[in-house]
Amino acid sequence: MGGLKTVDALARRNIYMTDPICPLCRCDLESLNHLLFECNYSFTVLVKLIPNFHHFYLRLSLIQSLNHVGSIAGTKIEKQALLLTLNAIVYYLWRERNNRRFGSSSHCVYTTTNLIAKVIKYKLSQRNHLELGKN
Repeated sequence: MGGLKTVDALARRNIYMTDPICPLCRCDLESLNHLLFECNYSFTVLVKLIPNFHHFYLRLSLIQSLNHVGSIAGTKIEKQALLLTLNAIVYYLWRERNNRRFGSSSHCVYTTTNLIAKVIKYKLSQRNHLELGKN
């Protein structure tokens, strides 16, 4: 909806950044579509956590990715886990972007992927504990 303040979104508001290059890959101009998931860094994170995305000829946008996850065959719980994973990827990629742009830290693809995987495992284990307590 244009709420994320990427370089292109800021430029539409007449706010110009001195460095318009994507802080994740340092190869292309930053835009929402580039960050999610045209960027090699973000696409690598996505494919490592949801390998099914590697089979597309073109890289999907965020909306297309959400639709794809919804169309994957599986149980309701499996789809919820995939949606949780996709949401965590978006959150942690945005956080990594901000750390690189405004902070002085950066993580490699593998560190970011492992961090997201740990968070997802924790959230899923918490959900399982809650469901076991209901029965």
